[in-house]
Amino acid sequence: IIMPDLPVSIIPTTGTFTRLLQAIDVSGLAITPARPGKTYDLGDGATLQILAPVGDYDDLNNLSVVCRLEYRQVSFLFTGDIEAQAEADLLESGYLLGADVLDVAHHGSNSSSTTAFLREVSPQIAVFSCGIDNSYGHPHKEPVERLDALGVALFRTDPDGTVVVSSDGLAMGVQTEM
Repeated sequence: IIMPDLPVSIIPTTGTFTRLLQAIDVSGLAITPARPGKTYDLGDGATLQILAPVGDYDDLNNLSVVCRLEYRQVSFLFTGDIEAQAEADLLESGYLLGADVLDVAHHGSNSSSTTAFLREVSPQIAVFSCGIDNSYGHPHKEPVERLDALGVALFRTDPDGTVVVSSDGLAMGVQTEM
């Protein structure tokens, strides 16, 4: 379980977070702090590199763990709920952000997916994870339009159901539930 170090002042007190911590404890797992630059060898040519959080933030979204999975010649960028400030800090970090597949930040909120960030990632495929008719209105039109303008193939869990991107390390395939 890789999680960011959270300042005491913003540790969640929700039932969901409490149940997560209980499940970790009951299972005997340990929490590994997210350390940018740390790379995990997953075997068979796959690595997972932790990229963020790269700064000290006062909100949980920008403290999201961001990681890049590389499997042979295919790469995935998982962005959590980061917003524009964390994206800018990642751009300045010097980490390799380019990825074939982008898990779109913050469910497609207009507080994320800046043009500069999307150009740097330069994905072929982007996946928005959001519920049907969610109360936040995710994804917002701005990130959708920015990705569309870059010619990225877009998939969304609200109309598509579960989206599975698979790869043999050379090619990619996308399957949706709907």
